[in-house]
Amino acid sequence: MKGFNLVANSLVGLACLGMIMPQVTALAQSPSTQFAQKIQIADIAVPHGVLKGKVVNSQGQLQTGVVITASLHGALVCQVVSNEAGEFALSNLGTGLHEFQAGEAISTVRLWSSAAPPSARSNILLVSDSPARGQILSHRIIGMGTLTTAVVVTGAIITAVVVANDDNNETPASP
Repeated sequence: MKGFNLVANSLVGLACLGMIMPQVTALAQSPSTQFAQKIQIADIAVPHGVLKGKVVNSQGQLQTGVVITASLHGALVCQVVSNEAGEFALSNLGTGLHEFQAGEAISTVRLWSSAAPPSARSNILLVSDSPARGQILSHRIIGMGTLTTAVVVTGAIITAVVVANDDNNETPASP
């Protein structure tokens, strides 16, 4: 009888374990290969080393008092603050790949002097904030599924061991 109870309890534990563990599709297709899209870098013409632009937020509203920095190869080239109309002008800029930071957002652009391609623009529009919606507390919750699964499996194993080692086979004193 004790052997039957051990087998029955083990099967119940395995069934519960199968319900809480992630399921694997038996005949899944092989994962498709995904290629990263080519990053588009804007070309901007700065004939006299001066770049003018505007700063807006993610809703398109002009931003005042935003610090805009320009860097070339990690070195700070210029830093300005946007005016009440959200406009700014960076000067003493050379050619090459520059990083512009406005608030939390960073944009990479290629600046040209006199040899700019026909598609090059003459000014820039920077978005100062890019909200990450749906990311509240995500860095604190990562791994909670694994932790919960580990706790449940540990509890199931402990329960199975306790039930299997229960030697209380006495008959009750009263019917």
